[in-house]
Amino acid sequence: MVEILGEKKICKKCGKCCRLISSTKSYEQLCEEAKTGDSVAINFLKLFLPYESIADAIKIDSQLVDSVVEMNKRVYGPDVQTYFYHCRYINFENECMAYDMRPKLCRQYPKNEFVPVPSDCSYEGYSFAAREKVKAKVRKAKEDLLDIKVMREKAVERGVIEKFNKLEGKLTALVENYKAFGSYDW
Repeated sequence: MVEILGEKKICKKCGKCCRLISSTKSYEQLCEEAKTGDSVAINFLKLFLPYESIADAIKIDSQLVDSVVEMNKRVYGPDVQTYFYHCRYINFENECMAYDMRPKLCRQYPKNEFVPVPSDCSYEGYSFAAREKVKAKVRKAKEDLLDIKVMREKAVERGVIEKFNKLEGKLTALVENYKAFGSYDW
């Protein structure tokens, strides 16, 4: 995705991506993890501040908040809680005050083509194209799995069968990686 996007010249600077950061961990959980030296929690807290309530996040973009909450339930289970944060470095003109030193997370946005972006985001088309590439790769893997099953049944040599088993494992893992996003239906 990053190679396609290059420099972020297409960004409309709506600021929603910086104002609606989500996590399945509360601010208190992140603080506890940071105290124990968890580098992910430490770095997250260096960048992001929590909203007082989900209502504050909804004021930014209710549709996006709903999409993120729904995605997290699909990925992590129906009981998962979603918390929203905002970047401490975004100003009122939606510009990053630490742009030249921004972390990899920010430089690679939108890194995951399945993470919802605001409906008016200029990256929506790129995310769609990237999702379609992943879907095509998964569909091809599923076709290859069928071929492997047929060829393995005809194979006699143990080494050949083992190679088919290894390949089957890799392809199955690829399909499984996108299960929460519907890979079995692609």
